Amino acid sequence: MRVAVLSDIHGNWLALLTVLDDALRKERVDQVWCLGDVVGYGPYSLECYEELRNPEWHVSLAAWIAGNHDWGLAGRIPLDSSMFRFEAQWALRQTKMLASRDRDGQRRLEEMCAFLAARPTFAASPQAGVWLMHGRVKSDGQGGIDERANVTTEESYICYEEDAWKAETSWAVMSSLATDETQRPGIILAGHTHEQLLLHRLGSRDWRVYPLPETDFSPPTGWLEGCPRCRQDGLCHARKRWGQSIVLPGEPVLINPGSVGQPRDGCPAAAYAILDFGRYRTQVTFKRLGYDVQGTKYALARLAKTAEGRPDPAAMATYVETLRTVLARGEYQADDKELYT
Repeated sequence: MRVAVLSDIHGNWLALLTVLDDALRKERVDQVWCLGDVVGYGPYSLECYEELRNPEWHVSLAAWIAGNHDWGLAGRIPLDSSMFRFEAQWALRQTKMLASRDRDGQRRLEEMCAFLAARPTFAASPQAGVWLMHGRVKSDGQGGIDERANVTTEESYICYEEDAWKAETSWAVMSSLATDETQRPGIILAGHTHEQLLLHRLGSRDWRVYPLPETDFSPPTGWLEGCPRCRQDGLCHARKRWGQSIVLPGEPVLINPGSVGQPRDGCPAAAYAILDFGRYRTQVTFKRLGYDVQGTKYALARLAKTAEGRPDPAAMATYVETLRTVLARGEYQADDKELYT
């Protein structure tokens, strides 16, 4: 079985279409799993939600959990939380306000919010031994899960080897919930950080960044504006593992497929991952795809409207400008690296 793992789409419909086309038509995956944050930041939250539920793709969207932006839009967590950047709060509020201006938009919004509100922030996948989470899984101390803490605290991010204790506690909680040995987590799929990552568990609280193959790889076909780190020589040295398959070890691993719609690792190309479950081995392929970044940048203007439908110059100069810069750079500014989502 081949599975496309998507996360952090963030209302970027053009990036999502590129990823789905690659996964379903070129890679011919059997299922799609979503790790949350379909909405927010981008100009096409409704369209991304509806695209993932589009039956014309003829593929099983077999697993779908929620992220903090999904729950924020759906009203399960407050938008004024300090864990939302100002432009994130603005984009979600604008999405709700603009969709509510007509009856059809209101109906579509209500359907989307009801669906997202019902999604958990972590779950066992359809494949035995594989678990999904948006951010770190935290116990509530009473045998259950504190799902709000999974997506609303600074400790919800798993980024580096220094975060080994978060990976370990998540693994331990999932292990305690496993109904039998086959359900114990051998693979944890996580989103939230907008960066691709593969961690390998060597022992208790000892998770290491797994060594990845390094081969020069040209920018992906169809890339329109290039990578900020690759313009000098035309080769992408920022991320050398595009399209490289990695056979997973027998010990537990944590995989972050990266962000479809708003990468933050210094490369703006859309990111996702493919899991191949074979009879004797499982492998992961990290993928990056060029898409119409300029199209999404221009479309962000559709969010900068007043309740009356007029353009909002102040929003264009602040929120929209910031979001356009993030898309083009593939990251927030160097002096704005707080792990707020």
